[in-house]
Amino acid sequence: MEPALGKTTGTQVVQLSSWDRSYVGFQVAALLIFDGPVHQPVEAIRKGLSRALLHYQTVAGRLAAADDDDDSVLHVACTGEGVPFVAASAGCALQDHGLLDAPFSMSLLDRLAVA
Repeated sequence: MEPALGKTTGTQVVQLSSWDRSYVGFQVAALLIFDGPVHQPVEAIRKGLSRALLHYQTVAGRLAAADDDDDSVLHVACTGEGVPFVAASAGCALQDHGLLDAPFSMSLLDRLAVA
């Protein structure tokens, strides 16, 4: 999935701090479950993610090593290549597998401490 306006023409380089480098191997996966009718949910998520990537060029870029011999100097090349996006559907109800039961279905308000 590329940013809404496609790949960038130039490549901006963002150097990683020592803090950033400690998270290089960390990956994030998200599973979005919709209970109820959502008009074209895949297209809505795809369009929203594509628009968001315009504002977060480092996320749409690629991790790269410096051109010199020191491969430990990592940076993000803001190439605008985008992120992986996979859409799937299932022929069963989420309720049949307990995915709408707590703790999976806890709403944000249920988890917040309200004084």
